[in-house]
Amino acid sequence: MQWVADKKLLERHTLQLQHQVNEAQEGLASSLRFHKVSEESMLLENEGLRLHFDKVQASLAAMQKSEKQELQLQYLNLIEENDTLLRQKNETVLLHKQVESKYATLEQDSKRNEGDM
Repeated sequence: MQWVADKKLLERHTLQLQHQVNEAQEGLASSLRFHKVSEESMLLENEGLRLHFDKVQASLAAMQKSEKQELQLQYLNLIEENDTLLRQKNETVLLHKQVESKYATLEQDSKRNEGDM
């Protein structure tokens, strides 16, 4: 009889241990699922951040390109304006020389006319 009681106690203890093992396995499986979901979530978040970074980087590159083009256009406009100002200066110098020459001619004519009189 003792043997039967020991056998039943052993079976009960075995069932309790099996139940504890099952609970531990379920907890472990649940923990693994949570970590897997967390890892997937982090990977998705990292991918989202990388995509956002790529978009920001592309936007910045576009802005820099646009800014560079604007500066190049301003530079070309300044060159054109400088050329115009140089041309006007040269025309003014030429007109000034013509006026001086004409004035000198008139002055000489005036002196000759005074001498003729």
